[in-house]
Amino acid sequence: MNMFRIFHDDPVPFEQPASLIPWIPSATQLMVAGIQFRMKTRAKSFLDITFQNGKLEIPQLVVDDQTNVLFKNLIAFEQCSQEAGTQITAYASLMDCIINTAADVELLQKDQIIINASGGNTEAYEPAIVSLGPFHHHKSDLKAMDHLKWHYLNKFLGRNPKKPLDDYLKLIKENERQARMAYSEEVEMNRIWSLPPVVAHGSESSTSRCHNFSCMQNMFAVSSWPSSWINKSDSSRGDQDATNTSLIWIPSATQLKEAGVHIRKKKKKKAKSFMDITFRDGKMEIPQLLVDDQTNTLLRNLIAFEQCCNEASRHVTSYVGLIDCIVDTTADVALLQQSKIIINGMGNGEEVATLFNRLGKES
Repeated sequence: MNMFRIFHDDPVPFEQPASLIPWIPSATQLMVAGIQFRMKTRAKSFLDITFQNGKLEIPQLVVDDQTNVLFKNLIAFEQCSQEAGTQITAYASLMDCIINTAADVELLQKDQIIINASGGNTEAYEPAIVSLGPFHHHKSDLKAMDHLKWHYLNKFLGRNPKKPLDDYLKLIKENERQARMAYSEEVEMNRIWSLPPVVAHGSESSTSRCHNFSCMQNMFAVSSWPSSWINKSDSSRGDQDATNTSLIWIPSATQLKEAGVHIRKKKKKKAKSFMDITFRDGKMEIPQLLVDDQTNTLLRNLIAFEQCCNEASRHVTSYVGLIDCIVDTTADVALLQQSKIIINGMGNGEEVATLFNRLGKES
């Protein structure tokens, strides 16, 4: 489904007051008329849209497969309840005006007002060998790895044989509700407490140690970049991102070279990670990156994790945004290959450029 249809195709299930929202030009028409679009960072809610001094500020909205159902039900509630306002109805009508074509969606995506999480490259999120969690548990092509799960569970629990297994099952049971709430759909899986005999009887005195999925922090160095390249803003994500920065616009690799910037591969000993990019004294140093058939899946899932986890930073998202800027054409890919920054395992420079361009638009 095209994303603009969520608002453009019958967004309001009932008849709405004709005077609720006057006619407003589309996003592309407003831009041609000189109106500037900006993502509102300090918003009371996603409805908090303001227009002042030729600038239309709109809070960021994540549009996914549930957005259509959510809006239709909220609009229906407003129109059925006399005590309810019409804020959602007015918001949907406004978005219906400014989103008229796919070009309008692309414009709002470019300004990070809309995050397109509806469908898209779904195969990037499909497990190929082993399933973790309930979504793909039933798939027959992934069943071959199930016996290995129990094998590794036994080894994992055997690290501390003094603690009974029942203690850990009790702990998991206590957190079951919180785990189920992490999914938007109802998880129809009620056999999570049944264990095969090899675990239930063979490792009665076993243990595990809980490890939180650690978020990558302090690996994306931007403090030494030119101030015109970054936009420092307050963050609503707590102290962790209090000094978070977002990229405005950076020239492509070929444009940077023409401007006199030296692009070099950062030595492994100096790089903390593949995201440890620095700019100093006219030299941009970028760690080497192998781009192959798995890169798309890896980066998409890391970006999705950052966008879904409130405690996660936005380092991968920022990294992809930067690479999207400097890799614009096959000439940029060739330049980075020549500098041994990109190892092209896809065989085609155009495929590499398309990969990062799509990731940049959708992140």
